[in-house]
Amino acid sequence: LIILHSYQRSKEFLSSWVKLKRGNKLILGMRATLFYYPLNLSCIILEEEASPYYFHPEKPYYHLFDIAYLLSKFKNIDFILGGDYPTLNTFKMIKEGKISLKGRERKLKHVEVVRAKTFNYYKHKTIVNPLLKELLRKHLEEKKRILILYSRKGFASFIKCLKCGYIYMCPKCFTPLRYSLREKRGECLWCSYKENLGSLCKICNSGYITTSGVGIERLAYYLRQSFPEVEFSYSEEINHPVNLATYSILDSSSLIGKDIDVAFLLGSDYFLSRIDFETTLRLYIYLKRLAGLVKEKVYVLSENLEHYLWELVNKPLEAFYTKEVHLRKEARLPPYQHLAKITVRGKNRNRLLEKANQLYNLLKNSSLEVFGPVQEFPFRLRGKFYYSIIAKSKSKLTLGKKVKEVVEVFPKGSYKIAVVLR
Repeated sequence: LIILHSYQRSKEFLSSWVKLKRGNKLILGMRATLFYYPLNLSCIILEEEASPYYFHPEKPYYHLFDIAYLLSKFKNIDFILGGDYPTLNTFKMIKEGKISLKGRERKLKHVEVVRAKTFNYYKHKTIVNPLLKELLRKHLEEKKRILILYSRKGFASFIKCLKCGYIYMCPKCFTPLRYSLREKRGECLWCSYKENLGSLCKICNSGYITTSGVGIERLAYYLRQSFPEVEFSYSEEINHPVNLATYSILDSSSLIGKDIDVAFLLGSDYFLSRIDFETTLRLYIYLKRLAGLVKEKVYVLSENLEHYLWELVNKPLEAFYTKEVHLRKEARLPPYQHLAKITVRGKNRNRLLEKANQLYNLLKNSSLEVFGPVQEFPFRLRGKFYYSIIAKSKSKLTLGKKVKEVVEVFPKGSYKIAVVLR
């Protein structure tokens, strides 16, 4: 077994590369490893092919799937894609007969979508939805292990002075600070900035500072009030080592843990409202993977039961993918048309907008369909402003070529450019 990756020292990397040239070897590596293939390469395996990390966002811009697919065709060797759920592009190629599908779709636990109507927080004196409360009570009486997924970190979404209306903001990013009850301070989710809060407003010196919005710490607080007899833990870390066997309820910001009887997903409506055409597919895959972890059932609380995802979430994979591909085709989105997102960043807001407009005009003159420039979210991140432009074309080759030509002639100066192709 030969292991190649970019974090190896030069001598170690060279030694591994020399070894693989000597005979039949199994090579394990990261994205750039494919460029060091031996002449007698006989098979390429791309594991978790739906991963977003296979795109290289800096020069030379490339997607690992495209390179691996072209290389397999050039050398006439096997190209194997691994993963539990394919990308829409792969699904389209399967339907076109360019890729063959092996294996069966495993049977997963049922996902039950429950209508969770908005309720009066002040009347019920809790932020925990009464419906969620009853479902939790039912399963706790049956001695079930429960996982609650909620993706809002901290105690509250923002910190505000009730007298002057000042909202505590990150000085490096155009985003409100979230309040962390554990650390007793305001924290920015986008950078490392932290701010200790006094008892008085730093603008008007009044003592009317309050917090608003529901984070995972606040949810945990009210759940403990509702079920004081239950052992309870929560985690905000992606790979937090929590042993579920010692808890009845685990409240988490990420998909973690095993041996779960029942899972609840909160905040799905917020996720589906994001301006991103990949959102529905991502949530579908997330729910399917969650259903593969639980022993009994997954509950999703939603106010929007009319969304097409809920009609298809328990049907075979092909039903959802066929619907999604159809909608993408109607909207002229990938995999039927290709997109390039060109992002420029810099410290001077006005000059950056001028540069973004110049880049837009250059792209517009190259016969591409172009949109923008628009402000990124967050608009300011770690002291720099961000504008994005979207270019669209039926041909991926044409799109990549035109974008490359424009980016190469565009004057850089103190401004940086990043490109993402879809």
